[in-house]
Amino acid sequence: MPQLLLKLLPYLKAYWKELAIICLAMAFLGKMRYDHRLLIKTYEEQTIALQEQIDGLNLIHAEELRKKEAALQAYKDSLEELEKDYNREKRNNRKTIDRRRDQIEEQFSQNKEELANEIINNFNFEYVPM
Repeated sequence: MPQLLLKLLPYLKAYWKELAIICLAMAFLGKMRYDHRLLIKTYEEQTIALQEQIDGLNLIHAEELRKKEAALQAYKDSLEELEKDYNREKRNNRKTIDRRRDQIEEQFSQNKEELANEIINNFNFEYVPM
């Protein structure tokens, strides 16, 4: 081994600058490849993390859409029920009004003064005979 070193020593002395440049270039290329691998790894990790975030947001969005549809259906059902109740009450009111009108016609058809007194009591109108 020492003989090999003695044979290389003149060569190393003559070309030390070139050898230093080659060593530095190899170190630079090695560092560059290492950094490139780190960048690729970081990029892949970020891609996975962002895809997980997108998947999570899509799940949240789907859940919100489901809740919205359920709320709209509940609203439609309740509106339909209200319309049914309204129509039923409207029919009941119409029947009550018709019965009351018939009752008043029967009650006051012969006695107009009693009808005038009833109007005055119920509506605070003043009866003016013609």
